[in-house]
Amino acid sequence: MHKLPVGDTVIGAVKFGFQNMFTTIRLGWVGLLLSIILIGIVGVLAFGGMDFSVFEDLEDWDYNTADENMAALHAVFSIYGGIFLAILIASIAFVPLTVILIRMAADVEEAPGGIGYFRLGGTEFLYILGGIVSSILHSLVAFLALIPALAAFGWGAIISFADGSDFEAALDNSALGLGGAAGILLLIVGIVLIIWFAIRMTTFLPAIAAEGGFPLFKALKMTGKNVWHIIGAWILFILLRYAIEIGVTIGVVALFLLFAFLTQAAGAEAEVFGMVIIGLGVLLGAFVFLLYLMFTIASGIAFPAKIYSNLKQNA
Repeated sequence: MHKLPVGDTVIGAVKFGFQNMFTTIRLGWVGLLLSIILIGIVGVLAFGGMDFSVFEDLEDWDYNTADENMAALHAVFSIYGGIFLAILIASIAFVPLTVILIRMAADVEEAPGGIGYFRLGGTEFLYILGGIVSSILHSLVAFLALIPALAAFGWGAIISFADGSDFEAALDNSALGLGGAAGILLLIVGIVLIIWFAIRMTTFLPAIAAEGGFPLFKALKMTGKNVWHIIGAWILFILLRYAIEIGVTIGVVALFLLFAFLTQAAGAEAEVFGMVIIGLGVLLGAFVFLLYLMFTIASGIAFPAKIYSNLKQNA
């Protein structure tokens, strides 16, 4: 198996982001509008008839009746449930955009025409299922990877306090120090394992979007001998995008300073002209940040897609 071309992968993702800023707006506005509408409906259903005064009962938990405490808990769970549901709906609404951008970046499909785009077909539902499976696997790996560290910390604490020692005496117990040292070492190992698994799963969702199947084991095999190359590509990609962000920020600040200078140069007698200049500056700055946001979305989605397509081509 050939190695991942790190430079080509990173440059390809960044280039894709710049080339498809306006395309991302054109393909994504339908999903954005739909998510806003659905989140609004969820908000009305979840919070419309809620009596927020029940939260005051949480401050007097010990003095409330059981019914008052249950009402307060119901309100809390309703808020968190509504927020979770809103995030879930927004995520699903943007799946069509994510899938089509992956397919475009992987050179599987051209950008569709028209003024908008929204498609929820078999590939999109497989992508949603893949996202659920991926989240479960990541959570399971994180749990299993961190159990040894938690066990070591717990063992040290239990041994130190087992004889009824107070806190200061327990601090002098060698078991606490040994358990802490082992726990820190195992924690580092666990974090490394979590990162390693995340790297191995990099091409899973892009493969679903590009191929339309559920190639979990194929994706794991694809990244098997390219872990360090993928890590290097991620580091280079993050640094390059950070440099672009700094450049955009400096450019927008310079733009505002220029418009401020033009406003001051116009003088008090040209107040209307100055207001127009300020308005143009604000609009132009907002437009630049909108384009940068679209670049961030497009390049961020394209990057794992480029990893997938390059590894597939070099297989």
